[in-house]
Amino acid sequence: MAVQCLRTNEADMAVCGGVNGIFTPESFLQHSFLGAQSPDGRSRSFSVDANSYAKDDGLDLLLLKQLSDAERGGDPIEANCLDRFFNRSNLDPPLLLGSLKSNLGHTEGAADVISLIKVAMYHNDDQAFLQRISQQLLLKRTISYPHSAIFVFLNRQQLQEQINAFLTEQASPGLSLISRPTKPLVQKICFVFSGQGPQWWAMGRHLYESEPLFNKWINVIDGEMTKINNDEWRLLEELIEKKNEEESRINDTNIAQSTLFAIQVVLAALLISWNIYPSSIISHSAGVQAAAFVAGRLTLEETVRILALSMSEDEVENKLLKGIEHLACIAVVNSPRSVTISGDGKTIDEIQTNSFNLKSECIQSTSSY
Repeated sequence: MAVQCLRTNEADMAVCGGVNGIFTPESFLQHSFLGAQSPDGRSRSFSVDANSYAKDDGLDLLLLKQLSDAERGGDPIEANCLDRFFNRSNLDPPLLLGSLKSNLGHTEGAADVISLIKVAMYHNDDQAFLQRISQQLLLKRTISYPHSAIFVFLNRQQLQEQINAFLTEQASPGLSLISRPTKPLVQKICFVFSGQGPQWWAMGRHLYESEPLFNKWINVIDGEMTKINNDEWRLLEELIEKKNEEESRINDTNIAQSTLFAIQVVLAALLISWNIYPSSIISHSAGVQAAAFVAGRLTLEETVRILALSMSEDEVENKLLKGIEHLACIAVVNSPRSVTISGDGKTIDEIQTNSFNLKSECIQSTSSY
């Protein structure tokens, strides 16, 4: 309303503000019943011992003018008003007026914040009732910088030691480093899962050693694959334990497709743990199983046991999968007479037994052409 009065020239000046008055105890009681009222009447923003908040009275007023009128009036009016209000009781020491504009220039929209910082630095006091910052707050909030260092210290000496450790990349008690995406990307992200071809014998080793989540997922997938490949080979052996390229069997089709599945699935899990989510997922060739798993269409157990049948899509649906759609499904339509289905091990064995007059092959791998 104040702005509207100025725009329509109903007034040369307008006063607007906000006020909170507490005149009865009812509001305190209501907040107490809800658990929103601090038992000791203190607000401890960001503190580890925060226990709800404390209500308070407040009155804030702004005197608004048209910009041209305010500029025409100049600073003398503001300075005289401050002098008449704050110095009316002859304060000792007196109120000193200053301006940061001479030091920094007029920062316009940022001027008020800089003035608040100046006042805060002048007081040189810590935030009231903040003894120790909440670790949960640090872990859950969005970090504003790609790499942040958190120092937990009791005195200046400990802080200096941790800063030195940080600068020299050394470990130190109380020092935590956090790396996270800084801003949500405006562009949409697509996860692309490739088929056989880009594999190489040492892929993923650095991440296996440096990223706990990557390590954990590789071990889980290794366990699932070991259940069905009759100990012919192990994922960990091929990805981690081979000493050189000559020893590696990474280019064998069965091993290549399985290792690519594992690497791509775990890379997707790692990206998601960093709050990088895909808006779409596509795949090529043998990458379809990894894409289906990441999209939530297949379980991990289903993706490591695949059956390829020489039947059309309609024949598979009407003959083999009829009545057991909840146990197995069509995973890939490779060609008019080549279909890949997926399901749990028992169901796949039964389907293969029942399709004795068809050309079929049980593939102990995560992918199939």
